[in-house]
Amino acid sequence: MPKRPLKRRCAITGAEYQHGSFSHIVHLFLHTPSKLEDRVLPFLFRSLPDLFHWFSGLVNEFVVHTNSALAAGPFVPVIQRFEQKWLKVGVISQSIIV
Repeated sequence: MPKRPLKRRCAITGAEYQHGSFSHIVHLFLHTPSKLEDRVLPFLFRSLPDLFHWFSGLVNEFVVHTNSALAAGPFVPVIQRFEQKWLKVGVISQSIIV
């Protein structure tokens, strides 16, 4: 009997996603400490078709997680943490798309 895929749930939106999926990688990157981001970041760009197909979902997750963190914590540390994540994804996306 084949194993069923492991499901995960976003603690903020409640959306369910499959372990190893593009959404899973997005969530890993969002929750990765700054010093380890560069290890996870390449996985967001591993499959360009997935990136192009799910780019709006990636941006939406970034918005939701950033807003949730801002609502829960002090502004400056949250902005400093998430600004780097936004910039890294933006710079790499621009270099791939251009």
